[in-house]
Amino acid sequence: EVTVPRRAGVRLVLPHLAEATGELAHASILQGNTLVSLTDHSSNRYSARVVLSEPELPLHATGSGLAALAYGEPALLKATMKNIKRFTEHTATNKAELESKLQAVRATGFGIGDQAYEEGVYGIGVPLFDSSNTVAGTVAVASVATRINDEKIGIIKCELIYAARQITHSWGGTIPEKLDQLWTETLASLSSDYLPTRESIA
Repeated sequence: EVTVPRRAGVRLVLPHLAEATGELAHASILQGNTLVSLTDHSSNRYSARVVLSEPELPLHATGSGLAALAYGEPALLKATMKNIKRFTEHTATNKAELESKLQAVRATGFGIGDQAYEEGVYGIGVPLFDSSNTVAGTVAVASVATRINDEKIGIIKCELIYAARQITHSWGGTIPEKLDQLWTETLASLSSDYLPTRESIA
């Protein structure tokens, strides 16, 4: 079963991602046109935390889903548009809104789900690639929205880059050059107070 080796590779990375961010770290895989939860790991840093209870994540309403759509095949977006549903007032429910969000993902390298699937939950996701060098899944961090600030976002983005590179490598994939350059620029722009703690793990 394809999920077994992929789950094993992810489980080596998620505990650190959760502890470094203080939030819920989770990974998903694409099965056809559906993003299916693979595994997750939660930090015990806070008493209030996000719980991932759904086996599938909506592509149009989560950071993970937007990351998959932005870097996935055009057919994935076409299929998503046939079954688009509003979850909160922040959910994109038409093609123009969704395309705007996807353009932002491609410009930054990160999918942002700001309370679009569940009120009070803020998620950031990035794509994962396998040996076919196409999007095979995502890795993301979900936080209680009230804890989100610029510093937290910077830490999450940095840790997601390292996690995505490690998982993609373990899956036999390669990060597309343009996306990898965006991530490298993101790392370079982060606070020098934070980056040195991760250089030895890069």
